[in-house]
Amino acid sequence: MPKTILIVDDDDSVRELIRVVLKAYEVVECCNGLEALEKVGAVKPDLILLDVMMPKMNGFEVIRELKANPETEAIPILLLTARGDRSTLNRSQEEGAVAYFTKPFSPKALALKVDSVLAEEGGKS
Repeated sequence: MPKTILIVDDDDSVRELIRVVLKAYEVVECCNGLEALEKVGAVKPDLILLDVMMPKMNGFEVIRELKANPETEAIPILLLTARGDRSTLNRSQEEGAVAYFTKPFSPKALALKVDSVLAEEGGKS
């Protein structure tokens, strides 16, 4: 059974690119943080790819909600953002993201990181 990845990004083209790159996985998409929080319980993703700058609820707010919930705190999160500054990188680590990709990102690098994180998580179960 393929691993499930939840993509949370308000940009349709980014979600489409990720879906194509990660075609070996079951991919579920959301366009904002509130929708992600609603879906995460039903989807039970193995990994979340999360945009930082979104309407309604930003990625850091979503991470805090997920990490505060015992049912979702262990889900690995990779952040995606257009902001490549040091403070955003530091904050992503402080909030508990396992990796950080600056847009535009290398699809191959993202796919390799996703494979690596899911392989590590698979070894923990």
